[in-house]
Amino acid sequence: MTVSFLLEFMQYRQLFQMVIVLGMSGTLLIGFQVSVITYPSQDIKSFINETWLQRHGVSLPPDRLAVLWSFIISIYCLGGLLGCLWSGSLAVRYGKKKTLICSNFIIIVGALLIGSSKMARSFEIILMGRFLYGISAGLCLNIHGPYLSEISPKKFRGFATTTAAIFFSLGKALGQILGLRDILGTETLWPLLLALCGFPALLQLLLLPFFPESPPYLLIQRKDADACRKVMKDLWGERHQQTEIEEALKEMAIAGSKNLSIWEVVRQPSLRCPLLIAILLV
Repeated sequence: MTVSFLLEFMQYRQLFQMVIVLGMSGTLLIGFQVSVITYPSQDIKSFINETWLQRHGVSLPPDRLAVLWSFIISIYCLGGLLGCLWSGSLAVRYGKKKTLICSNFIIIVGALLIGSSKMARSFEIILMGRFLYGISAGLCLNIHGPYLSEISPKKFRGFATTTAAIFFSLGKALGQILGLRDILGTETLWPLLLALCGFPALLQLLLLPFFPESPPYLLIQRKDADACRKVMKDLWGERHQQTEIEEALKEMAIAGSKNLSIWEVVRQPSLRCPLLIAILLV
C-alpha cells in the first residue's frame, strides 16, 4: 500500500505542489485575516486615540472611536464585495493564474501599508490596507476553489477542492495562535501581526509563475487544445491518463460552448433549482 501511494504521489506530484502553493496564499490568508483582527483591537484603538490626540489636541470621543473601529472591520467586507464582482471578468480575460498573481500584489501592498501605519502615525492607512485585503479575499474566494477543481483529475477533484476549507481553518487557527499576547498580539508588534499576510503572498507570487494555467482557460478562452492537453499531462502524468484527458477536454468544450447571463440562468427551468440551492447554501 505504501508503494502504491508513493507511485501515485510521484505521478501527481506537480498537482499536489500546486494545491499547497494555492492554499498557502489563498484561503489560508482569508482565515488568518478574519480571525487575527480581533486580538490587537484594544491596541489599535489606543493607537487611533493617540494619533487623534496628537493631531487635534483632544481625545477622540468613545462613540466616534467605535465608529472608526467598525469602519476598519467592515471595510474588509466592502473590498471583498468588489473583489467578488471583479473576479469573474478578470478570470475570463486573463486566466485564473494571472488573477491570483494580481491578488498577491494587492495583498503585498496592503501588508506594506498596514505594517507602516504605526510608523506613519496614520490610522487611515490601516483602513486602506484592510480594504485591499478585502479585494484580494474576494478575488481569491472565487478563483481558488474553481482553479483547484479545473487542474485536478476526477478521482482527486473532491480532495483538491476540500483543501480550500482546510487551509481556511488552518489560517484561522494560525491567526488565533499568533495573536496571543505572548507572541505577536502586543502593543508594539500588532502592525507586524496584521502585515504577516504579505510573506505567504510574496512566496506564492514567486512560485506561481512556474505552474501552468487552468486547462479550461487554455481550451475555451485561448482556443489552444494542444497547450491544454500538455498542461493536463504535466499535472496528471502520462500513465493511464489519456482516456480521462480526452473526456475532460470534451467536458470543457461543452461547458465553454455558451456563456449564460444571470437572467438566462434564471429563465432556464433545468438551472433554476441548482441556482436556488446555491443561494440557500450561501
